Amino acid sequence: GLLLLGLGLLKASATPLRDFDAVRELLLLSGEGWLAPVAAGLLFGFVAQSASAVSILVITLHGAALLTLPQAATAVIGASMGSGLAVWAMSRAMHGTARQPLVFQAALRVAGGAAFLLLPGTETLLAALPVPESLRLAILFLLLQAVPAAIAAPLHRPIQRLLDARGPPTPAEAFAR
Repeated sequence: GLLLLGLGLLKASATPLRDFDAVRELLLLSGEGWLAPVAAGLLFGFVAQSASAVSILVITLHGAALLTLPQAATAVIGASMGSGLAVWAMSRAMHGTARQPLVFQAALRVAGGAAFLLLPGTETLLAALPVPESLRLAILFLLLQAVPAAIAAPLHRPIQRLLDARGPPTPAEAFAR
């Protein structure tokens, strides 16, 4: 209940943004290109350390007609990549096997986002979904999480060897075994 109330309040407060000249000029400045929305999503995803929070904001801005579907989709992709980079940055302080899941998650998010961004067909796939546009963005968010994990699952052994090489056990972990 509270989540839906919060989303409703967020959408209601985003709608008046259309009337501000500065917001309109900023959005016109980004144009229809994909670089500005990806960069914004990446930056906000990195700072917030949450692709979910940024995606909810992007879906709300799209619902308020402040972002087009392509702009919103590329911002969601950028947010996923940005949160992955934030996880990678945090992993730099970790040592041993504790670092492995962080590196794995970061790699999945960045590689998955890059694949969705660079491979042709993402926009066509979104346009073909017979659901409202805001739901298309939510499905994109879900796909950004699920598809890289599904691709990585059968590659578990070689990925684990790479992770072992990048995050070998510390002497204390090796002694505890």
